[in-house]
This record gives sequence, structure tokens and C-alpha cells, in this order.
Amino acid sequence: MSDSTDQPTDTGRPAASVMMPRGAICRACGYDLSGQPLSGVCPECATPNRMSQGSAALVEANPVWVRRLRRGMTLLSVGLTVMLFFGLLLGSVIGFLISRFGMSMSLTYLLYGILLLAAVLVYVMGIWLVTTPEFMVGEEGPLRRIARFGVCADLLSTPLAGVVQAGVFGVSSVSGSMVSAYSVIIAIISLAGTVGWIAFGCYLPQIIRRNGQPRLARTLGASVVAYAIIALLIGVGGFGLVIFMPQALAGNPTPAFMAIGLSLCGLTGILLIVGAVVITCSFMFAHALRTTERTARARWDNLLGEDRFTMVPAEG
Repeated sequence: MSDSTDQPTDTGRPAASVMMPRGAICRACGYDLSGQPLSGVCPECATPNRMSQGSAALVEANPVWVRRLRRGMTLLSVGLTVMLFFGLLLGSVIGFLISRFGMSMSLTYLLYGILLLAAVLVYVMGIWLVTTPEFMVGEEGPLRRIARFGVCADLLSTPLAGVVQAGVFGVSSVSGSMVSAYSVIIAIISLAGTVGWIAFGCYLPQIIRRNGQPRLARTLGASVVAYAIIALLIGVGGFGLVIFMPQALAGNPTPAFMAIGLSLCGLTGILLIVGAVVITCSFMFAHALRTTERTARARWDNLLGEDRFTMVPAEG
């Protein structure tokens, strides 16, 4: 029996004489394999070149990277669910406890802020995993980096927003001038976060289409962008409320304060609907990635001939 590398390929030539096509890249490290023999290995990471054959479909990608995508989408879904729905529910419960049992507002605000910050941390970790580069080189443009670093701004804006709310409602000793300064800082950070979310909404459909789900790619991408824009509008409206809050607390709310408040109520309702779409689509994609991961793992194990190979994609 002849060696496996001497078996004819689809071209009718021995595998040893077949070369990788121009533009072929290693699926494990991204090295340019143009002109390398199909029967050889990647000069950079020693992955068999035959592993890098095929299309750009996720079922033919590195299964370790696909697993990171799945875990990232799951964390994104869980984090947004806690922040949007359980966060609002807990806020209502806190308001009831304060009015009914006279609980300390400073303590309840602290607990509420910790919950929201934990939820933000979870979905930021999810986005960080989803935007992990597939290769060490040849990354998918600037959207990936803009997305992962932009959404990290939410980790800063969330605690600052808590400080502003505490100062506005007299929970803490933060002065009015400090509240205004914090509000300006939050607006700047929130703008960076919005840019990150929009970049993520443009980047994510590229990945979903590689899984053969174009309709889900369009829906989730558009929903993420809409979520970012609505959240920004709510942030701007909240800044307006802070400006008119002293008159309202003094019992003399201005028409502008009432108009902004009503607008924020409407935008919040829309945000919950859009957020529900984002969460549902994210869960759907995470579920689909389970099957994709198993298929990709089986393909790699089959090509290698043994279940021992594990290549880890590059971090950031």
C-alpha cells in the first residue's frame, strides 16, 4: 500500500504535487499558504495544510474559535437579559422597599449599581469573545477592534451614572456642579460606547453569514445598531433631565422637563422591544453554533486522523 500523500486528489495528481492556491491561509494561524504543497504543513504553526482547504463557512473553521463565538453569544444574551429586564424589575422592587419599609436609599442604590455593573461586565465579556480574531494575522478589518474596545466604555459609564443618580436624588453628598461634570463625562463615554455597539452590529453579520443564516444576520445586525442609537438618545434625554431636575424637585417642573420625561418613557419601551429582539436572535445564533462547533470538531478530527489536535486562536 502506498503512502497516503501519494494518493491522487480530485485533480488526478498525487497530493505531493498539488499546491495550495493563491490567497490560501492557514485556518489555525493565518499564515499565507500560497504555493505550499497540499501534503505539507504550515511553516508557522505546523498545522497540516489540508486543514485549510474549503470555504469560509464556520463548519470549516477552527472549532476552538467557533466555541468562543458560541460562549460569547451566550454571555451577551445573558448579560443583556439581566440588565434590561431583571435590572428594571429589581429597580421597581427597590422603589417598593424604600417606600414601604424605609430602607436606606444609599444601600439600595449600591446594590442596584452592583447588579447593573455585573450585567454589563457579562455582556462585555461576551462581545470580547465574539470579536476574538480568527487568525493571528489577516484580521477582519477595523470593526472588530472598534467594537471590543468601544463597548468597554459601558464599564465606565455605568458606575458614573449611578453617582449622578445618587447626587440628583440626594442620596450622596455629590454637589450640583459635580453632577453636571459627571454628566458631561458620561455623555462622552456613552458616545464611545455607541460607536462600539454600532461597529459590533456591522461586524457580527459577517460572522453569522458564514454560518449560512443571512436573514438572522440582517435582523441581529440591524437590531444591535438600533439598540445603540436608542440607548444614546435615552442617555441624551437623561442629561436633559439632570439639567431641569432642580426645578422639578422644588415642585415646579418645567414643560421641557415633562416633555423629556414622556419622550424617555417612550424610548425606554422601544429599547425594551429592540433589546428583546437582540437577546432572542443572540440566543438563536448561540444555539446554532452548538451544531456548527460539533461539525467543525468532527471535520478537524477526521482530517487529522486522531483526536488530539487543539489550536487556540490568538487573543486580541
